Amino acid sequence: MPLWDALFKAGEDLNVRPGCPNLIERIESGLLSYGNDMTMDNTPLECGLGKYCKPAEGLEHIGREALAVEAAQGPARQIRAISIAGEALSHARTGWPLTKNGARVGQVTSAAWSPDFQTNVSIGMVDAGYWDPGTELIVETPQGLREARVQNCFWN
Repeated sequence: MPLWDALFKAGEDLNVRPGCPNLIERIESGLLSYGNDMTMDNTPLECGLGKYCKPAEGLEHIGREALAVEAAQGPARQIRAISIAGEALSHARTGWPLTKNGARVGQVTSAAWSPDFQTNVSIGMVDAGYWDPGTELIVETPQGLREARVQNCFWN
C-alpha cells in the first residue's frame, strides 16, 4: 500500500487512476491473461517467465525439482505471438486449435484485429518444434480455417 499511495500522490496533478490495457494492446504487447492464455496447468517456463525462475540457485520451494528438469530439457510447449491472415476475426472466446499437416500443435487463446499492424494479432500456446519464428500453421477459427504464422516477438 505505501507504494500504491506514493504513486497516486506523485500523479495527483495528472489525475492518475488505475487502469488496464484494451484487448488489442494487451495482445500486441504479449501481456498474458491468467485463465485465458495460461492456467494452473502451465509452468512458468511455458509462459515465457523463465527469467524469473532460477531453479538451480538452490532456493527450496514446491516444484523446484520439476522446474529444474524442465529447464534442462526445455518446455513441451510455450506462449508465442501469432499473426492470423485475412479479414478481422471475432475475439477468441475459447481456444482455437492450431494444426500443422493436420496434427494439433497448440491453440490460440487470445486474438484481435490490429488496425496498427493490419493483421489479426494473437497469443497462442504452441508445442515444441512448431514455435520457431516464421513457422506456418493453420488455425481453426469460428470463421473458418486461416493461415497463421509464428512471430519472432510480440508487436510492442
